[in-house]
This record gives sequence, C-alpha cells and structure tokens, in this order.
Amino acid sequence: MFYQRTCEWKGSPLRSPWWLITKGETSNIEVFTLDGGSILPVFSGEDEAEMYHWFERADEDGWEVRRSSSEELRSVLYGPCSSAGAVALDPSLEIIVGPSTWQMNLDRRRFLGWMASGRNLVS
Repeated sequence: MFYQRTCEWKGSPLRSPWWLITKGETSNIEVFTLDGGSILPVFSGEDEAEMYHWFERADEDGWEVRRSSSEELRSVLYGPCSSAGAVALDPSLEIIVGPSTWQMNLDRRRFLGWMASGRNLVS
C-alpha cells in the first residue's frame, strides 16, 4: 500500500524538490497528466514518483521521473500545464483505481498560492 501524505504535508514548498513524470529533452519536455490534461500529478519524493511511474508502466512509453525545482513546477503550471485545474499531490493507488480522482486533488490556484506563501498546507 502506498503511504498517503497529501493531508499531512508540512514541508516548505519553496525549498522542497518536486518530482514530475516527463518525456523529452530539456528544451522540449512533455509532462505526464491525468484526465485529459486536467490533473497534474506532483510528487514530494522520488520514491513516490518511481512507484507511481512503475504502476502506470509509463516507462514503456518513454516517460521518466524527473526532479524539478519549485520555480520549474510553477513554470509548468503556468505554461504547458496551464489548463490543468488540479494538482494531485503524491497520488496513491487508491486515487488511481478509486471512483473519483478529483476527490483527493488540490485546486491548481490553491496549490500555487500555497507554494508562493511558504506556509504549511495544513495550517
């Protein structure tokens, strides 16, 4: 079973590394999304991203786990993934196979606001 940290996240979003699933070269990166591009899965740790990547068998299609800075993640959310309305923070198996992926996601604007504030998500 995957460990779910979405509701207990207390790290600083400004200094924390993030992990995305991507494909392509640095100048032309495609970012893995869910639900037709409306949800961006974001991981707080490499292990969580690797497990998700393995479960999705994304390596078969050329996807890779990639470390991202907070600045790069913001650029992704304002750029290529600007149509994503939600962020799935550390999605787990329950979210992937559950009835509604939207139930465990953060609104994109709320996530970006939290990142800019530097506060704890649960405060």
